[in-house]
Amino acid sequence: MANFYTAVELVLKHEGGFVNHPSDPGGATNRGITYNLFKRYAGLLLVPKTVDSLKNLTEEQAKYIYQREFWDRMKGSFFKDQQVANIAFDGFVNMGIKAIKLLQKEVGAWADGVIGNESIQAINSANPTILFNGYKDARIKFYIDLIARKPELAVFKKGWLNRINSFNYTA
Repeated sequence: MANFYTAVELVLKHEGGFVNHPSDPGGATNRGITYNLFKRYAGLLLVPKTVDSLKNLTEEQAKYIYQREFWDRMKGSFFKDQQVANIAFDGFVNMGIKAIKLLQKEVGAWADGVIGNESIQAINSANPTILFNGYKDARIKFYIDLIARKPELAVFKKGWLNRINSFNYTA
């Protein structure tokens, strides 16, 4: 079964320090954690719900949030194939619930954005190479379509495509 610590290291390669880009609808972000998400976890991290606390977010605190907010919600530990789990986890972190729906569509499961037993069974029954590559293509198409609808997001195109293209299935 897939391992969170393997997947999170790949995500952290793409999630840098504090940014507050005017075109980013997520607003203030550190290590890929938006301020709105951070505020939901600040109490559990025993830190104030302030932008300064977000700026000082440690890697361990980010991992805590990533595991609970993304990995556990996508039931990542139940994925048989680590590489499929890696790209799905990265998608969920970067794209939100839309990434889960894309994955569910790719395996022919009900695309409700909630990974349940049916979705896990479909994911684990799929050919992992075909699923991985189909999901990767679906993410690329999503980014291109998003930019077509919201041209102000074109500033992120290179980074998004570099991110998704850093994932390649190896046998």
